[in-house]
Formats: sequence, structure tokens, C-alpha cells
Amino acid sequence: MKTAEGAFVLAPGEGKTYRVGGSPIVLKVRGAETRGRFEITESTLPPGFGGVPPHLHEDTDHAFYVLDGELELKIGDELVRGGPDTCAFSPRGLAHTFANPGTEPCRYLQIDSGPGRERFFEELAEAFPGDTPIDRRVMGEILARHDTQPA
Repeated sequence: MKTAEGAFVLAPGEGKTYRVGGSPIVLKVRGAETRGRFEITESTLPPGFGGVPPHLHEDTDHAFYVLDGELELKIGDELVRGGPDTCAFSPRGLAHTFANPGTEPCRYLQIDSGPGRERFFEELAEAFPGDTPIDRRVMGEILARHDTQPA
């Protein structure tokens, strides 16, 4: 629901949904809606998801907030696991990765500083539609185009 002066409210289930490797990623707040300050996505990782390769960003900070399940994060040299209501922050320039070691899906919010991450998710969804398995080489090429370097 749009309100005055660019404000809006999303009901449960609303937002632009992409499926990447069978998992939903919902764009809740786009960078264009915050004048490029931040974006918010809601993601669900399947049980046993082994994680993304360790990486870092020069221009993007991440905050993770666990809604359901368990998220394992490695930020710098610290490895932590957290369930619902766990919040973690990974500043730009610091290597990080995340996984779902649990037996249940993990649903979390990711808040990213700066604009443009929505194009990253769009490219992932185009490359790996529906339940298409993720090819790490192709994913690496997409990551490289979006402020993501291997760590």
C-alpha cells in the first residue's frame, strides 16, 4: 500500500519474488525507494545449504536478521550460529559467508547499504530459474559484476 511522499507498507507475502536455485528471495525495499541508501530482502535457505563462497564487498555493508531457522555466519575469523532474532552485521571490506546447517529452512532479512543489489538478485534468478542447480562458475561471474570479490 502506497502512502504519502513515497512511504509504503507491504502486507505479508508482498514484494518482488525471485527464485534462485529453488529458494525464494523477496525484494521488500529497493534502493530506488530509499534514494540509494539501502535495500531489504527476505531470503529462505533450504535445510543443509552449504553456503556461498567467502567473499567481500568494497561498497556494501550487510546486516542479517534471522526470522526462522538457524543461520551460520562466518564474518572475518568469527564463526557463529544464530536462531530467530539473531542479528549480525558485516561491514564492507570484511570477508564473510553464510549457510544453513540446520534441518529446517532458514528465513532471514538482509539489509544492504547502497543501491543496486536488486539487479544482482535479478541476474541470479535469470541464470538459475526455478529449481535449476546453481553453477558456481556462473555465480562467480555474476558476483564479480556486483561489488563482490572472492576472499
